[in-house]
Amino acid sequence: KLGLLVFDHIFDEHLLSCQEIVGEDLHISILTRMGPEVTEKLLKRLQGPVPGAKLLAAQCLRGRASDASVQKALFAQIEDRQAPAQLRAQCVKSLGVSVKPEMAQKVVPYLKDKRNPPAVRVAAIGCLEFSRDDTVRKVLYEACRDPVREVRLKALETLGAHHRPGEP
Repeated sequence: KLGLLVFDHIFDEHLLSCQEIVGEDLHISILTRMGPEVTEKLLKRLQGPVPGAKLLAAQCLRGRASDASVQKALFAQIEDRQAPAQLRAQCVKSLGVSVKPEMAQKVVPYLKDKRNPPAVRVAAIGCLEFSRDDTVRKVLYEACRDPVREVRLKALETLGAHHRPGEP
């Protein structure tokens, strides 16, 4: 119970003082280390009406994407085209912490869909960084022709990490 009170205080205070970068990192670090009851509260905040709370909740859900309910909530925000690009990108990043091969295939469409804002496409590339799937490599090559420079650069950077000795 005390943990949840601490959570509410840290979360609410963070929204009031998000200009303090050092404090922000500290608060997010504390929140990402708490138990399943905090995950439930984060999910409620992510699904709530307050944009700042939603973004912070998405940041705090990093590393919890192996939980099916977290995946579902993150995907719901990503698919909401009315949601701010920054929130959608953060949700993709939060998925990426635990990208497994099957998850990588779920992230690929967010990169391929040019209707997604560049921030979402860049975040999707970041999720694919450690995937060794040949299909993912092909998608990254396609992203090198993206109309947005930032997306092309991230794709090239990621392909560099994918380079295998003996390949061009």
